[in-house]
Amino acid sequence: MSLKERGSRIMTKRMKLVRWIPPLVDFCLNVDGASKGNPGLCGGGGCIRDKHGTILLAFANFYGVGSSIIAETRALCDGLRLAYFLGIRLSAIYSDSSTLVQSIQ
Repeated sequence: MSLKERGSRIMTKRMKLVRWIPPLVDFCLNVDGASKGNPGLCGGGGCIRDKHGTILLAFANFYGVGSSIIAETRALCDGLRLAYFLGIRLSAIYSDSSTLVQSIQ
């Protein structure tokens, strides 16, 4: 296969600009999870930030075999448990999983 043929097969991805919106009061929780295969080995984590963007704490966990939605959900649960345990009041929670967000709403 020539270089020209290879170049025509390369998929291009659209760039999506994102930005972090700080909470007006208290703290926010950002979570994410991922699976290598669906199902496959999965893990997740997140961080709690203040209104200035300063990270108060961060966490990450390996969950074993599971799907991406399992990883996203478990990361959310871990973050909520940590916030509760430490007495941190959350005013916002952010996740890039539309499935997780829609199921909670």
